[in-house]
Amino acid sequence: MKNLTLIISILVLSISTLLAQKYEEISDFGVYQKDLALVQKDGLYGFIDINGTEIVEPKYEEISDFGMYQKDLALVQKDGLYGFIDINGTEIVEPKYEEISDFGVYQKDLALVQKDGLYGFIDINGTEIVEPKYKEISDFGVYQKDLALVQKDGLYGFIDINGTEIVEPKYEEISDFGVFQKDLALVQKDGLYGFIDINGTEIVEPKYPEVPNEQIKTKANMR
Repeated sequence: MKNLTLIISILVLSISTLLAQKYEEISDFGVYQKDLALVQKDGLYGFIDINGTEIVEPKYEEISDFGMYQKDLALVQKDGLYGFIDINGTEIVEPKYEEISDFGVYQKDLALVQKDGLYGFIDINGTEIVEPKYKEISDFGVYQKDLALVQKDGLYGFIDINGTEIVEPKYEEISDFGVFQKDLALVQKDGLYGFIDINGTEIVEPKYPEVPNEQIKTKANMR
């Protein structure tokens, strides 16, 4: 029994020595994920399992804890860009974004991403629900339930939680709904004013140099 214990100790020591010669740093197993240890090689990070097998090749500048952003996913950085890997080392989201927010901050199961200075959304599977093409995106529900204000080329519109443009970004300004009339928002286009409803329909065409209060009251009440 003593001989067996001695042999095991020697083997563990030998493996540790070999790994130490290969990697600049090795973390304790289980710190980041059960049965995995973070390793550093040439200044880059990856993971090995308890047998010393590289589960994740050391090619990332940063690797977060698993579960910090989404269950069983870790945020990684490569060439200054961010993505996600799963516990098997598979890139669920290719590192191609300048920023990735926490999931659920803007909408349940969605994360805001930035690419080439523009914003969009990905889901927990890494699918782009909203292509990164907007200069700005507001929280959903600020202006209207399940809608987010977006800005593109200096103009404003609305998208829904599926990324569909309910209102094409073509207005210089859009007010809150209900400020002037229930379920209507004041819009400005080419310096002129009109109104849209919650479906994006122009109830009053933007053609007035001033807010058309009487016009909107009359037209909104028509059936």
